[in-house]
Amino acid sequence: MAYERMKDKVMEEVKRFFRPEFLNRLDATIVFHALSREEIHQIVDLMMNMVRSELKDKDIDIELTEAAREHLAEKGFDPVLGARPLRRLIQNEVEDKLSDELLGGNIAEGDTAIVDLDEDGNVVVKEHLIGQRVEEIKSTGAVAAMAFTPATTKRYSSLAVEAGADIIVVQSTVTTARHMSRSYTGLIFSELISSLKVPVVVGNCVSYSVATELMETGIDALLVGVGPGAACTTREVTGVGVPQVTATLECAAAREDYFQRTGRYVSVITDGRIRTGGDLCKAMASGGRRHAGHSLRSGHGSPRPRLQLGHGQRPSGVAARHAHQRGHQRHPAAVDARPVHVTNGTQNLVGALRVAMGMCGSYTVRDFHQTEMIVAPAIKTEGKHFQLLG
Repeated sequence: MAYERMKDKVMEEVKRFFRPEFLNRLDATIVFHALSREEIHQIVDLMMNMVRSELKDKDIDIELTEAAREHLAEKGFDPVLGARPLRRLIQNEVEDKLSDELLGGNIAEGDTAIVDLDEDGNVVVKEHLIGQRVEEIKSTGAVAAMAFTPATTKRYSSLAVEAGADIIVVQSTVTTARHMSRSYTGLIFSELISSLKVPVVVGNCVSYSVATELMETGIDALLVGVGPGAACTTREVTGVGVPQVTATLECAAAREDYFQRTGRYVSVITDGRIRTGGDLCKAMASGGRRHAGHSLRSGHGSPRPRLQLGHGQRPSGVAARHAHQRGHQRHPAAVDARPVHVTNGTQNLVGALRVAMGMCGSYTVRDFHQTEMIVAPAIKTEGKHFQLLG
C-alpha cells in the first residue's frame, strides 16, 4: 500500500471516532513501517555497542556470536511495539549475567567476554581466555587436551572445542555417570560426547561397577586412581582411597568385559603413584594402557621448563593450582640424571617396561596384562613422595 494511501486510511478511521475540533489539532499523520530483519539486527548491534562502551573503562571487550545476535533480534522484536522490548531483553539476559561474571571474578580487566547461547538456547556470558589458551597451544603444533571439572564441563567444553581443542578431559577426585545436579538436565556424558565430536576422557574412579557405567556412556578413555598421587592429600584428609594396583585391576577387568560385550575398546589411564620404573611396570601389568606420570615429569633430568605464574602460584603435578604458594618453601624435585645416582628406572621408562615384559614372558602389552601379581603397598604412604619429605 502506498504511503499516501495509508495516511488517507488512517484519517478515515480517525474521523469515525473524533469530532472536527479535535481533528484540527492533528498536525500530521506518521506511518511507522514494519522493521526488516536487517534493521532489527542493526538495532541489536547499536544496543550492544552501548554495553561495550560501558565496559571500555574497565578494559573489557565483549563479542556477540551470530547465534546470540539472532536470538536477541528474534526475541526482542514485537510486531506492535517494534524493537522496544529489546532494551529490557539485553538488560535481563546480557547485562545482568555479565554483572554476575564480573562480580564472581570470572571476567577481569583485559579479558574479552563472549555472549553466546548454551545447548538449551539460553544466553550465556563466558570468558575468552579458554579459547585463547587453546590457540596458543595449537600454535606450537602440540595436541591440546583441555581439562574441566564436571561442574564446568557443559559451560566451557564447547568453547574449547570451537577454539580447536583435540581432547576434552572431565576430571574430579571421584566421578560417576550419575550424580545430583542443580541444573535441569545435569551433565549427561552420552549427550556431551555426541555434541563435542572429539575424544572425551573421564575420571577418576576405582571400581568395576563405576568403570563399566562410565564406559557405557561412550567415553574414549578412563582415568583410574583416588588418593595415590604424590601431592594428593585425599586419603589423609578424607580417608578415601584405594591402592593403585587394585584400582587399575578392577577397572581393567571392567574394560575387558565391556570389550568382549560390545567390541569397543576403552583405554584405561592409571593416574597417580608412578614414581619409578617399577611403578610404571606394575601399572601396565595391572591392565593400564596409558599412565599420567605427574611425579615422574616433575623429577625428570631434562632442562627445567619455564613455570608460568598464575594467581601467585606455581604448577606442580596434579596439585598444579595450589601446590606452590608464593614464598612457600617446598622441597625441589630431584633433577640429577647421572646413572650412578638414579637406579629406579626413571631415565629409561620404556627400557624398564621392556625388561619387565621380557622377565614375565610377555610379547605384547596385552600379554603383559595376564601376568600374575602380588603387591603389598602401604596404603597411607603409597606414592606420597612429596609428603614423606616433610
